[in-house]
Amino acid sequence: MNIRFSSLILTSSAVAVLALAGCASSVKLDDTKPAPITSVPVGNGSSANNGASSAVVPVVTTNSANVDPVAGLAKVIYFDYDSYVVKSD
Repeated sequence: MNIRFSSLILTSSAVAVLALAGCASSVKLDDTKPAPITSVPVGNGSSANNGASSAVVPVVTTNSANVDPVAGLAKVIYFDYDSYVVKSD
């Protein structure tokens, strides 16, 4: 091995170690606090939806074969992605 290759390996190893050290966290992750457990009485299910009503509105669609896709647009502009020139088409 020559000296240049050794210094390259040493430098890249040092960069990798510094990058991993920068990603290290000093926050303790194993501190677990138990979640509070509470007891809630369960009803018989008949009063669960008292007074509830559905406000879901059905979706109304049109036949896409008869609809012009550019009918609702004000103006269509054609251009190439690699050029700033607007075409007259």
